[in-house]
Amino acid sequence: MSCAPFDLRDYFFGELSAVEAKQVDGHIASCEACRGELTTMDVTRVAMMTLPMEEPPRRIAFVSDKVFEPTLWQRFWRSGPVVGFASAAMVTAGLLFNGAARPAAVPGPNVPVASVDYSAIEGRVREEIAKQIPVEVAKAVAQVEERDRHQLTLAVANVARKYEQKYELDVAALQASLEIRQNKMTKFYLASIEGAGAR
Repeated sequence: MSCAPFDLRDYFFGELSAVEAKQVDGHIASCEACRGELTTMDVTRVAMMTLPMEEPPRRIAFVSDKVFEPTLWQRFWRSGPVVGFASAAMVTAGLLFNGAARPAAVPGPNVPVASVDYSAIEGRVREEIAKQIPVEVAKAVAQVEERDRHQLTLAVANVARKYEQKYELDVAALQASLEIRQNKMTKFYLASIEGAGAR
């Protein structure tokens, strides 16, 4: 912001009258800030003059213009379903062409056509199944027996543990009862000895 009596830009571009320009000249001689601002304007003008002149564009293009619309080929390749359908059509056409172009294999007159005995194949399949069924049944039975044996072992161990605990409790109770009876007998015996001694 200059403190000159008139706008420094008008002075810089020569738009002031002679009287106004003399007033600004007098002010600039005594004001350092206004001289610095004029120097900045001059440096800016010199920098602008060094830039090359370019012709402005004749027309501004907008995104909605047809120039930016994709071509038919670009729209085709951006469409996923269309590309998928085209790929499937090409594969189908290739398979049809391959099937039509390759001649069917026809056995020659000297080549005997092998006959297939379906009943023999079915009989062999049944034999294999009959062999496999007992093996699979035996495996299943063995698994069930092993599982039952394991469960029975656990159950027996649980029952044995319970009875062992009950036995230990019963023995402890019997020992306590015997100790009480023994203490009573000892007291009775001592009391009878003392009674006999007093007579």
